[in-house]
Amino acid sequence: MTDADYISSWFLKADQDLKIIEQGMDRPAEDWVSDVLCFHAQQAAEKALKAFLIAKQVTPPRTHSIEILLEQCHFSDPSFPDYEIGNLSYFSVEIRYPDEQYQPEAKETRSYAELSRRIVTDMKLRTKS
Repeated sequence: MTDADYISSWFLKADQDLKIIEQGMDRPAEDWVSDVLCFHAQQAAEKALKAFLIAKQVTPPRTHSIEILLEQCHFSDPSFPDYEIGNLSYFSVEIRYPDEQYQPEAKETRSYAELSRRIVTDMKLRTKS
């Protein structure tokens, strides 16, 4: 697999997460499974950031932390944009376990969905040759 193919496969996975978000939000907000939608938002952002790092010939760290990935992105490209990510990383692991029963409200869910969509779009643009 070429680097370009590998990067494309990361973006395919990110797009699949975005598709799950769209499908989940295509109903009244009171029917959303908001913690799962936010999980997919985190996953989409994570995969897009890792694709960007690979495009920069940086091996992405094995982490779910958006903060760590953003630090790596800034280090590899000083012009990298700043994102207000809030608690997006929280949805990567902690939220998946039954002792964490946090259900984000619709506004927060929508915000993370939009953020992840923006990150995926931006990373695609930044990795085009």
